[in-house]
Amino acid sequence: GEITQAALSEIRAEAYALKSAPSSTEEKRVITFEMAWESFRKKMAEATNSKWSQHTLDQATARMWNYVSHTEIWTMPVSEITSDHVLQSVAPARERYPKLAPKVIALIGQVLSSVAGKEGLAINAAKALKDELKSTERRVVFERHPAITDLDGIGKLLYAIDNCKSTLSTRVAMTLQAYSAQRTGEVVGAMWSEFSFQEDGSVIWTIPRARMKVSDVQSKPYDQVLHLTQSVTKQLNRLERKGDYLFRPRFGKSDHIRVESLPNAYWEMGYKGIAVPHGWRSSLKTLAEDSLDDDDRPLFAPSWIEAVLDHSPRGVSVHYHRAKTEKGMRRVLFWWGSLLDDALEKHTRQLLNRAE
Repeated sequence: GEITQAALSEIRAEAYALKSAPSSTEEKRVITFEMAWESFRKKMAEATNSKWSQHTLDQATARMWNYVSHTEIWTMPVSEITSDHVLQSVAPARERYPKLAPKVIALIGQVLSSVAGKEGLAINAAKALKDELKSTERRVVFERHPAITDLDGIGKLLYAIDNCKSTLSTRVAMTLQAYSAQRTGEVVGAMWSEFSFQEDGSVIWTIPRARMKVSDVQSKPYDQVLHLTQSVTKQLNRLERKGDYLFRPRFGKSDHIRVESLPNAYWEMGYKGIAVPHGWRSSLKTLAEDSLDDDDRPLFAPSWIEAVLDHSPRGVSVHYHRAKTEKGMRRVLFWWGSLLDDALEKHTRQLLNRAE
């Protein structure tokens, strides 16, 4: 019979459908959460104008490895992950680190968003869980632990740190934080290249601005330079110089111990609710501000103390007089190191006297 235009169009449509249809032997590639994370991490690391610093990337990698890699969603196709799966994966973190858990959920959400277009995800399971928890649970409110500001308490804590059951890396990291009063993330990520050991036995720790909490070079165009006492040098010399990082983990693939290692150690020492690693910053600030000379005048300018903590006092442009500020910071830290040494020695001596 005659081939009409309509019949020809129908044949063409059927041929195109057969050509476009996937082969029965060809299976669609399944994207697992692990694959999505690796792709996301690579994009953030290689992006020319990435929002993430190297410190942020390392922190995200550690959180993913410690809290997600061993859970069910790690090997699941992203298209099958539900909010219940995400909730189960962060259950341990929600129980022990309620402040950290939302950050892990948000990180999972970022990874799922990065593949949502390719995989046709109608709902981001992590973001759905975040909205659900926000509407059904009260926000976690944390009480600020008072800083230990009495010398007896400080000496007791330093002695507990030096004699606890934690790994050597964790013990030395806790001691470095006590003597430097820096943030936990900056301590655990310390690298050997940042330390310059001096002939007098002291050590200069230069933390690159990119590793600091305020990493913006525009607002703070300088690194954090800390002059630390011989006590710190003695502690650092206990470590094996293997690799780039000071505080290497005993197990796992991480370059250095995780941030949570330090608060965990405080809990194990019996200091839960009494002291936290971050508390050393408050201790130094309180005691330094209250210190007076023989004429009842403050020992230190407020800007020196704030500079040690990498704070920016309002109305004070410390970076315009950075050399002078660093000299003041050195005075604060050497005074602080001597204070800690005396407190530890006094507590140790008291324990020996009791033993006799």
